[in-house]
Amino acid sequence: MQIVNLEVAKRTEFGKSNTKRIKAQGFIPAVIYGEKMIPVNIIIERAKLEAIYRKTGKNTLIKLLIKEEKQTSEETVLTHITDIDPLSRKYIHIDFQKVNMKKKIHTTIPIRCIGEAIGVKRGGILIHNLDQLDITCLPTNIPKYVEINIEELTIGDSIRASELKLDEEVELETVAEEVVVAIEAPKVEEVEEATEEEAATEEGAGEAVAEATETDESKKTETTEAKGK
Repeated sequence: MQIVNLEVAKRTEFGKSNTKRIKAQGFIPAVIYGEKMIPVNIIIERAKLEAIYRKTGKNTLIKLLIKEEKQTSEETVLTHITDIDPLSRKYIHIDFQKVNMKKKIHTTIPIRCIGEAIGVKRGGILIHNLDQLDITCLPTNIPKYVEINIEELTIGDSIRASELKLDEEVELETVAEEVVVAIEAPKVEEVEEATEEEAATEEGAGEAVAEATETDESKKTETTEAKGK
C-alpha cells in the first residue's frame, strides 16, 4: 500500500474558543494514539486531508510530518475515527492510530458491489447486509476495498463473507457465514393476499349488516300488524 506524506502542526493551544478559531481557519483538530506512546494533539489543513481521502480512501497509510517550532517528527498512522458535523458534513475531529509496519493490525475495508443483478432486473430487491469487512494484516497489505460482482445473482441468491476474494496476506475476521448481499423476492403477493382477506372481511361484514337490517324491518312489520289487529 502507498504511504502518503502529510504535513501537520503540533497543537499547543486548547479550549472551545481556540477550537472554533482553528476550524474557522480551515484546520481540523486531531490526535494520534498508539501503543506505549503519549497521545499527540495536532492540527491538519482540511483541504489537504480531504484530498487524500478522495484520492486514496480512508484506509490510506499516512506519514504525518509533525512540525513543532524548529524540529519535525514523523509518525505513520491510519485513520481510526472521524467525527463529522451532522449539518455541514465536514470533518470536525480525527483520531489517528499509530502503526508498527512490522506488526499485523485489525482494521476494516469497504465493500463495493459492481454490476446489476439478474434478480434485480426481474423485480427482486438487493439487500446490503454488510458495507465493510473486518480483516487482519500488515499495514502495507491493507486493500483499499473488496469488490463483489453481483451480476449473476438471481432471486434467492446470496454471497457470504467467506466467498469474497482476499489476498493470501489478508485474514478475514468477519464471521465467514455472514451474508454480505442477497436478492430477495418482492412482497407483492403478500400484499395481494392481505387485500383479498380484507375484501372478504368487508364483504362478510356487509352481509351481516344487511341481515341485521332485514331482521329489524321484519320485527317492525310484525309489531305494526299486531297493533292493527
